[in-house]
Amino acid sequence: MGDWSKEPWGNDEAADWFGRYWNGGGIDLVIRDITDFSPESELYDSIRAACMVLECFGSAYAWPVERLEEREDVLRRAIEILENMLSVPSAEWGFLDMWANDPGVIESVRKQIEKLEGYMRV
Repeated sequence: MGDWSKEPWGNDEAADWFGRYWNGGGIDLVIRDITDFSPESELYDSIRAACMVLECFGSAYAWPVERLEEREDVLRRAIEILENMLSVPSAEWGFLDMWANDPGVIESVRKQIEKLEGYMRV
């Protein structure tokens, strides 16, 4: 896997995910990938990419109105996933190992959590 940044968009896996998003995946892809995420899949960089889109459109004012009833659950699930990536609840969560406990990546994930938590207060 190629990594060129510690940010959610900065690696090959995330670039592939964004390709799927822009080529028809849209909000359905975001919701499905966050809702169905399993740590065994090890698609941590894809989930961070999905969470980045959620950072952009997770506000009640930007979220698609026809999917509004799903918004809060998706935000909660995304926050839970990101938190588990940093506070490993079990051995199957290998995100920190994959990134060798890189402080820059940890900080980037923390920023994502903060942004998403801000939408929960609205």
